[in-house]
Amino acid sequence: MIRQATTQDLNQIVALIHPFIDDFAVDDEGREKFNLQMILQLIEHPDIHYFVYLQANEIVGVMAYREPAHIVHFFVKEIQQGQGIGRALWNHMQAVMDTVDTQIITVNSSCFAEKIYRKMGFESVSDVIEAHGLRFIQMQKNQMHEHKV
Repeated sequence: MIRQATTQDLNQIVALIHPFIDDFAVDDEGREKFNLQMILQLIEHPDIHYFVYLQANEIVGVMAYREPAHIVHFFVKEIQQGQGIGRALWNHMQAVMDTVDTQIITVNSSCFAEKIYRKMGFESVSDVIEAHGLRFIQMQKNQMHEHKV
């Protein structure tokens, strides 16, 4: 089941993201962007849509985007990867975005996730960047392409 994240989800979201932090955070400044307070700010921000995927009442995936179409978070618990959870979150987000006229979706992808975004039709628009404590690749997807993956 996919639903909007609430403040009651904070601990589970932070725990889900924590194992992935070293894939993209290069120092403490980067790691702090994924603490409880920062996730709370995202959930409460009016321009950010934060979704959770529940399996047996446990959050096993999250996806968030900032309007109009910048992916902020996209994580699936490692043990549940490959089971269609990421695809379900992606399709849900696409359906929400389809209610507005969005032509380009952007993301600052970790190097690890680059291949996943490529499978969803994203293209790199930068080399690897290190800024504000994070290592990432800027990517974008033209919405004129097929939505489903």
